[in-house]
Amino acid sequence: MICFGGPYAAYDQDQFPFLREEVQFLRDAVDADIPVLGICLGSQILAEALGGRSRVGDHGLECGFIDVVAVTGQEQVTPELAGRYFSFHTDSIDLPPAAQLLAVSQRYPQAWRQGSAVAIQFHPDMSVDGIRDLLRIEETKIRQHGIDVEKLIAEVEENRALLQQGAEKVIGGWIDHTHEQAPVHTTEAR
Repeated sequence: MICFGGPYAAYDQDQFPFLREEVQFLRDAVDADIPVLGICLGSQILAEALGGRSRVGDHGLECGFIDVVAVTGQEQVTPELAGRYFSFHTDSIDLPPAAQLLAVSQRYPQAWRQGSAVAIQFHPDMSVDGIRDLLRIEETKIRQHGIDVEKLIAEVEENRALLQQGAEKVIGGWIDHTHEQAPVHTTEAR
C-alpha cells in the first residue's frame, strides 16, 4: 500500500477529519503487517499512526533537489535511499518511539521505518509534469521563500533522467523488496 503526498498537514485532523480515518487505516495496515510506503504527507500520517507527531518544520520550506544521505549504520541496509531527489514541504515529524531513522537531508529527517512501514519525506513519485504543475500551483508561496520558480522548473526539466532513476530506485526497490518478503501460497495437486 502506498500513501502519497497532498496539500494537507497530518496535524490538521480537526480541520480535515478524513485525516483521522487515514491515520487509523494506516495504523491498522501496519498492525496487520501489510507493507506500507508513506511519501511526504503519507510519511507524516504514518508518524501520527505509529505514535510519532507531525508538525511545522523548524527549518522552513525545503523545495528543489536535495541530497539524501543514509544515517550512520544504515548505508548497507537502505542503499536505494541515498541520492539526489526532489523535495517540497514545510512540515516535518517527530519519529515514533519504535521507528528507526534511515536517511536525512541537511534540514529534515527523510526516511524511517517501523514494522512493515517505510516512510520517506522526499518525492521519488513525481514526474516532470507533476512537479511543474505543483510549482505553478504553489508559485506565490515558493517566491515568498526567495526561490526562482522558472529556474527551478528548468532544473527539473534538465533532471528528467534523475527523477526517473529515483522512482525506479526507491519505489521500484520498495516494490521488489515487498514482493520478495511476501508469503508464498501454494496448493497441493490432487
